[in-house]
Amino acid sequence: MKKKIEILFRTDSQPADKVSQQESVENSQRFIYNKRAISFICKELCMESNHYKPKNTISYMENYLKSPEKIERILYSEISNYIFSLDTLSEQGDTRPEP
Repeated sequence: MKKKIEILFRTDSQPADKVSQQESVENSQRFIYNKRAISFICKELCMESNHYKPKNTISYMENYLKSPEKIERILYSEISNYIFSLDTLSEQGDTRPEP
C-alpha cells in the first residue's frame, strides 16, 4: 500500500536515481537556451523606437514558440530579472540595458 501511495505522489516521470547524467545536461542546455531566448525578446522589446523592427521580434517569437527546445512554462524569472535590471539602471541614471 505504501509503495502505491509513493507512486501516486511522485512528481517527476522517473525516480531520481534513474535520471541519467546525459538527460541532466540536455535539460540544462535546454534551460539555458530558453533563458537566452526570453532575454533576447525582452531586449528587442526595449529597443529605441527608431531602431525597433516589430517584424523581427515577431519572427523571433514565432521561431521560439515552434522550437522543440522550448520549455512549455514561460521563464517569468528571466523577464522579472530583466525588468529589475532596467529599474536599477534608471536609478543609476543609465537607461540602456546591456547588449
